[in-house]
Amino acid sequence: MKLLAVILTAAAAVVWTINAVLHFVYDTSLPLQLLNLLCALLWCIAFLVQLWHYRNNKSL
Repeated sequence: MKLLAVILTAAAAVVWTINAVLHFVYDTSLPLQLLNLLCALLWCIAFLVQLWHYRNNKSL
């Protein structure tokens, strides 16, 4: 179950990062670009936290 959480947060981080990059390339709305960048950053942090807990055998 813990491994599934790590995999799902990794997938969400990758998808949201791709989304943020595409918004920087194709969208002209600066607030939307910054919001997508912030969400991508939060997903990456969530992935790192999940991975850290998984590697240290701690449960959230």
